[in-house]
Amino acid sequence: MLSELVPVFGDKMKIYGGHWLRCDIPLFEHADTHVLYTDIDVVFLKDVVETAPKPKVIACGPEHNKGDYSYFNSGVMIMNVEAFARKRVALVEALKGRLSTTAPYDDQTLLNDVFRGEWDHLSDEWNWKPYWGRNDEAKILHFHGPKPANATVMQAGNQDIFGPDFKTIYNRSPEGYAYYVPVFEKYQE
Repeated sequence: MLSELVPVFGDKMKIYGGHWLRCDIPLFEHADTHVLYTDIDVVFLKDVVETAPKPKVIACGPEHNKGDYSYFNSGVMIMNVEAFARKRVALVEALKGRLSTTAPYDDQTLLNDVFRGEWDHLSDEWNWKPYWGRNDEAKILHFHGPKPANATVMQAGNQDIFGPDFKTIYNRSPEGYAYYVPVFEKYQE
């Protein structure tokens, strides 16, 4: 997918290329039938190997609201490698058709459009967000929106340096961030 994006966005793809590389997993993964992809802003809270679902094509959780499967968040995705490979042709064609209107960071909209009606729902616990509050059953914690460093600044009362999106997300559950930021920091030691 990067071969389509780099000529259009150039150096910006050095920042956003990783998001798009998930779409290339079927090009090099030939040993496993299913692959768990995550963004880098996650913490594994429980062992996921034994309980991972095996979707028909992909499985993802909701974007912003628990249980709202009208639009998925692709930061945690389980992929059926063979089925995704078959669908990848349509994904590349859809990308080519919108290169003039897409943004270099907006792989998720494309994925949602191409996989509409074909994706399995991951339970919220597989892509838990701090702004949903504490959940002792969460498997993967995803710092979607404010990252731990952002949340630490906000906890100190410095929210005004952030845009309205980050402030709104953080203020949905400052308690959730207060609980999960130390969990994240524990893994940095």
